[in-house]
Amino acid sequence: MLKIIEYTAEHKTLFRVLGEEWISAHFELIDHDRDILSDPEGSILSKGGEIIFAELNGAIVGTASLIKKSDLRYELSKLGVTQSARGKGIGKLLTQEIIKRAKAKGAKCLYLESNRVLAPAIKLYEQLGFVEINPETKTPQCDIEMKLTF
Repeated sequence: MLKIIEYTAEHKTLFRVLGEEWISAHFELIDHDRDILSDPEGSILSKGGEIIFAELNGAIVGTASLIKKSDLRYELSKLGVTQSARGKGIGKLLTQEIIKRAKAKGAKCLYLESNRVLAPAIKLYEQLGFVEINPETKTPQCDIEMKLTF
């Protein structure tokens, strides 16, 4: 059984581990990522954001966060699913839940940063209505930004 659960203080280490696992599989972990992953309460929750997890048969297999950038603009970030649980629609479920939560907060725009090497993720975002915009800055991790306007 697959369900979405809320972040609690007990999930802090798991959030870091899932994030590091996913990022390290594709890119080099940078200080910005380490800062967010090591302090989710301070970097996400205390600023009006949210963190959710996907639980499959009692095991946490994925996570995603909603980061508040302004009252009307939020970021989908730190979306990751463990290798063993990929291909089951968990990333889509997490993304749909983040979209729902952004709308509930009154967001007019949800954006994300990604990389074209993550073709399945880009395809998912496009299927959910995200469109490509010019990235403000390009890094080895981010060569594409996408947004969903409500």
